[in-house]
Amino acid sequence: MEINGIGIKPNINGDKMDIDVDSLLYVKSFNVYQELICVQNHKQVKLLIRNTMANIEKQLSGDDQFLRCHRSYLVNTQKIKSVEGNTRQYYFVLEGPDEKIPISRTSADQMLEKFVDLLVC
Repeated sequence: MEINGIGIKPNINGDKMDIDVDSLLYVKSFNVYQELICVQNHKQVKLLIRNTMANIEKQLSGDDQFLRCHRSYLVNTQKIKSVEGNTRQYYFVLEGPDEKIPISRTSADQMLEKFVDLLVC
């Protein structure tokens, strides 16, 4: 099994830590702390790093499998199982832990269109 890894800097001046992007479900932002939610050995693992969401997004930008669906969330599009919600709020439902990731209302149409494009591919 080949590991599709990427180096992510835990902080602006720190060394990179290797993350298997295929195991990364999503990133949740808490101001300058980012919580990386991964699946390892069928268990959900949370890694807390000090960095900005913009920096994490930039580090993952070479990979089209990540989508900034909300100001506080970056989601692995290969882990999206379905979309739920109504005109007030949409959510991406992820496979595995059945987590609901909010979709920004201002870009909901664009996000849903990207999701449909992913299903077609």
